[in-house]
Amino acid sequence: MATIILIHGAWHGAWCWNQVSTRLREAGHTPIALDLPGHGDNPKPLSGMTIEKYAAYVCSVLAALDTPAILVGHSMGGMVISQAAEAMPDKVQGLVYVCAVLLGNGETLQDPAFADPDSRLAGNIGFSADGSEVTLNPDAITDLFYHDCPTEDADRAASLLCRQSAAPFATPIHISTENFGRIPRYYVECLNDRVLTPSLQKRMYERSPCKQVFSLDCGHSPFFAAPEELTAIMDKISTMEN
Repeated sequence: MATIILIHGAWHGAWCWNQVSTRLREAGHTPIALDLPGHGDNPKPLSGMTIEKYAAYVCSVLAALDTPAILVGHSMGGMVISQAAEAMPDKVQGLVYVCAVLLGNGETLQDPAFADPDSRLAGNIGFSADGSEVTLNPDAITDLFYHDCPTEDADRAASLLCRQSAAPFATPIHISTENFGRIPRYYVECLNDRVLTPSLQKRMYERSPCKQVFSLDCGHSPFFAAPEELTAIMDKISTMEN
């Protein structure tokens, strides 16, 4: 059985993994859902919060473990797990990208290669007056993130979303073949995703080939829309890497 560290995406927190964590625990795994700095119960200042700082926090958790862990990243969390794996490859057993951002060395999500004209996100985000935070249109949250999720989950999630630093979206990641490149990668594509569309997800995992790609017939929040199926995928990956 594996230690599985779960990393949320932008505006979210560890709370989004609750249903998956419960199922992983029941299957005999040790899930650790983290609140990245500035999110959930980890109230750090948003100013200057970057992918490197997110990754450094994940690395502090990895360093305290006796054995390597599987890192799972959702959405923006994909950049975080890539950077953490680069820093501590010996502590990472595998990388799982759940409809997540998977970039190459020196790339950012703002690069033309990752343009996503069919995404509904672009028309529903803005910036704070000083440009330091990315904001969401509150009327579009359910349609973007939770359109196929149970109403109770969608309403609770929308109420828990937090402020989001803009820096991670523009900060390049720095990874190498020697470190990041030697860790097995898996991708979970979500075929009805309105934020990172299936075409963009495919572009990313084809540019950074993965050991296996799994598909879920759901939107951007499989931890609510398909928690059993998502847990089963993680369990299978754990078996493959143990």
